[in-house]
Amino acid sequence: MTTKKPYFFIVFIYLIISCTKEKQYKVNSIESFNVKLVKHKSVGPFPTILRPFSNEYLLLPNFNGIPEADSLSLQGFKINSSNSTKDLERLLDENKIDSSEFKKLNLKLYAISAIIDEKQIIILDKNNNYDFSDDEKMVFDKNLNFIIQKNYAARDSFPYITLKHQEYFNEKVFDRELDMRLMPYRDYFIVTEKSNYERDVYIKLQLVAAVDEYRTGNFKIGNNEFKIGTKTHRGKSDFIFQEKDKPFYSRRNKDKEYEEFKEGDTVQLGTHFIKIDSVGADLDKLYLQKLDITELPNGYKDGQQLRDYTFTDIEGNIQTMSTLLKNKDYLLIDFWGTWCVPCLQLTPDLKRIHQEYPHIAILGVDFDFEKEPGVKYIKEKELDWTHVFIERVRKDTLLHKKLVGKLRVDNYPTFILIDKDLKIVYRGIGKKALNAIEELIVVNKALKEQ
Repeated sequence: MTTKKPYFFIVFIYLIISCTKEKQYKVNSIESFNVKLVKHKSVGPFPTILRPFSNEYLLLPNFNGIPEADSLSLQGFKINSSNSTKDLERLLDENKIDSSEFKKLNLKLYAISAIIDEKQIIILDKNNNYDFSDDEKMVFDKNLNFIIQKNYAARDSFPYITLKHQEYFNEKVFDRELDMRLMPYRDYFIVTEKSNYERDVYIKLQLVAAVDEYRTGNFKIGNNEFKIGTKTHRGKSDFIFQEKDKPFYSRRNKDKEYEEFKEGDTVQLGTHFIKIDSVGADLDKLYLQKLDITELPNGYKDGQQLRDYTFTDIEGNIQTMSTLLKNKDYLLIDFWGTWCVPCLQLTPDLKRIHQEYPHIAILGVDFDFEKEPGVKYIKEKELDWTHVFIERVRKDTLLHKKLVGKLRVDNYPTFILIDKDLKIVYRGIGKKALNAIEELIVVNKALKEQ
């Protein structure tokens, strides 16, 4: 007897939402409070952010103390990632900052990356005096830049460097400190253009700043104690929550799905609901609101209710979750992408589920850089169920915020199974989740036929 392989039907809803068709929720805040945040400079629950140095070889004549080397690259690093140069120029034009503040806010540090006698040398002009002769040299084996890409322990061996800088936040200029580790990272950029010497040397001697810093805080609601972790990058903060005595889950955890939140999101903690208001100007406080509600406005976990979102499929048809569920028992939402090998490996399982369980509707959510590869794959593999496309790089789009954002999708493939009442029956990631979903479908079908 052949055992059927469970297949999870991912029904992802591409929301181009019509607010007039959605149920409106009235939310009242019953308590506002703040949480003190403590900074950590270590690898924590958040992924390390790698910020590449730019190629600045044209500025070499402006510097002193350039060492003789077999090959050498001058690279630059803008410390303040929260304010772009374009935004700072606008603030300067609007007289919200002066020329002195503009210079400090747009401060760039420079570093030399070179090969000397089979060793790689890195020198950071930390005092920003355009002279490398008075700065500390980092010396290591030149092959380390290959190892570091996949070896996290090798990354951890680099010391932290604290850089002082300024940031424009909430109409004011604030002093900040950035803790980062400077390290080589060969071939960080994949270049397909015609080769030239300066760029090739830059690619081989590429430097990155590895930023691990994050903040944590503890708070209590009723008799329950919780903790929060937050990481700020480019002026935006991400948040994760957990019971105080339990560890934070990371994105690399294969058993527990990583849940990340943004400012303005509503979070369920046990029987309590809180709204993330904002992070304080000094990044040392987080402002929260306890809400007087009994369910999430946008459910995303097992047992929670989803809204009946309206979306446009890849054929241009306007759909809703409820219309997909018409004459069906369940809707399987599949979050996938052509770049995701584990997603593509499950295509045969999804096709089989679609054929063997006609009472199950499927919604495929293609989270990709471009629409065409997904459409081509869908046609080639004859995936004849409803599909929507969400552009991977456009996180500001309505569909991205509503589907990927509100449904907390950070892992691929993610499968969500919902019933006729739009209640989430099961949610999980990968083949294990798809197997569990098929088992659930088989059991429920057998009970229904009794």
